[in-house]
Amino acid sequence: MCSLRINYAFYKMAGNSKKFLYVIPCESKIMSPDGLDGLGTRNGTTVITAVSWLAFIILYLAFWTGDFNIWQNIAVFLASFLIMGGLIGVMWITWGTKKFVEA
Repeated sequence: MCSLRINYAFYKMAGNSKKFLYVIPCESKIMSPDGLDGLGTRNGTTVITAVSWLAFIILYLAFWTGDFNIWQNIAVFLASFLIMGGLIGVMWITWGTKKFVEA
């Protein structure tokens, strides 16, 4: 259920105090501390995954390229990037759909 929240704010302009009204149409659960469950874990997992992917690419280019030509190296780079992006995307999509369906 959505409820309106009406707030008043004051500001001073050129020595005159003005009062104005602003309305927040719906309070979103995503902005409340209770609505942020799993957010820190997903942020940490995203950072760790990205750093691990960069480490993999650096180690791959330094030691494991072997007899591959440039196109095969590009294919390894793109495939690993798509796998990493897919894992991170699925993780965030599940969180996002769950949170926005509740709101």
